[in-house]
Amino acid sequence: MRITTPLAALLCLALSACAGSAGAASAGSPGSASGASVAGRTVAKAAPSAAPQVVPAASPTPTATPVPTATPRPAGLIDVAARSECGVPDGTVPATGQMIVVSLACQELSTYQDGVPVLSTPVTTGKPALPTPAGHYSVLSRSNHYRMVSSWPYGTIGWYAPSWVTWVLWFRTDGYGIHDASWRTAYGPGTDANGSHGCINVPHDAMQQLYSWARNGAAVDVV
Repeated sequence: MRITTPLAALLCLALSACAGSAGAASAGSPGSASGASVAGRTVAKAAPSAAPQVVPAASPTPTATPVPTATPRPAGLIDVAARSECGVPDGTVPATGQMIVVSLACQELSTYQDGVPVLSTPVTTGKPALPTPAGHYSVLSRSNHYRMVSSWPYGTIGWYAPSWVTWVLWFRTDGYGIHDASWRTAYGPGTDANGSHGCINVPHDAMQQLYSWARNGAAVDVV
């Protein structure tokens, strides 16, 4: 059929309107994966942001309070300060600090840390002609591998051959000290009859412990 020019123009207008409606409906469809079309441009839809997660802070672990314990007293330890026959006056041992007590009567040495006995050993003190002087002293200095040389002339009662000792705790400036004596085989009561030249002789193992424990300034009482 032949369409006249006016009729063709009307038909063209009608078809254009239908096409525009269909395009608008397609652009507004919620199922479109590419997003909406605005002024000929495709705009991507932003994905909804996830809500922030709040992590609770960890509770602090409680710390146990340490319980102080008393220093144990070694089993079988001889405490010269607690034995009346050893002649140590009451109150000699202080409640704090280091203390060395030597009993001339018992030929025994005890050490104390904060009033608690920690070491005890038999000793040999000076012979009757050269006694160990009683009194209140302190450790003045320490010597390791020391060569003892007599200050008395040869042939006198005080002379002795030069002798090496391993550990010395000096408690007087005129040569009195506490030290090991490798030439001795016996210590304790009665050994002072053939005793030292005034120093306090201690068995090797006990002297090693004593030297490691005592510090300069530790109190020394010879009674």
